[in-house]
Amino acid sequence: MEKIVVTIISGSERKGGNSDSVVNYLANYFQSVDCSVHSVFLSEKKIIPCGSCGDCNYRSSPCHLDDDVASIVDCLVNSNIIIYVAPVHAFGMAHKMQIFLERAGVGYLRFNRPLSNKLGGCVVVGRRYNLGNVHDQLLNNFLLNRMIIPGSGYPALIQGGESGNIWHDEEGVSAINQLMERLYSLAISMSVKKTDEFCLSQNERIAAENNSKMKV
Repeated sequence: MEKIVVTIISGSERKGGNSDSVVNYLANYFQSVDCSVHSVFLSEKKIIPCGSCGDCNYRSSPCHLDDDVASIVDCLVNSNIIIYVAPVHAFGMAHKMQIFLERAGVGYLRFNRPLSNKLGGCVVVGRRYNLGNVHDQLLNNFLLNRMIIPGSGYPALIQGGESGNIWHDEEGVSAINQLMERLYSLAISMSVKKTDEFCLSQNERIAAENNSKMKV
């Protein structure tokens, strides 16, 4: 069975803050269960805002702006699990994460929805206000891209102000742990099923599908 590939994106503009700390926490878990992990920090990337061309929804080719969005999208396309870690600024999503979602969506992902059936999860980091609304926005983005969102209990919303304070939020940490474990267990189940189906001959696969239909 091939290694499960996990890409984690920190949407914070600030290096080494709470969001980056959550990314490292997630990465340590997935590495401990032998996944291949890619951590992407948008603070280190060149992300150009949408311009005035106005043809995003009509053009038949990817966005022409020359920055790091295309390479990040390639990383997502080659992943089994995608996790967004987004901080809350001014009652909404931090602007660099918002810009990335806009550029990736209309500039690359809308053509053939290459993230279909990938597992998605998100963690929202903030002081106190509007974490749930940002979480909802990220879930809607996953759904738009036809991804699979596994239920893992309470949403992974973690509260804290100064760097490091988030780890005092026991409920938030518990929600992150449940999200990680659920994403991993479901990815394993999907990978095993895919391997089993690959090993079947065409006749065996047809027979298995017919048996499944008869049970229904």
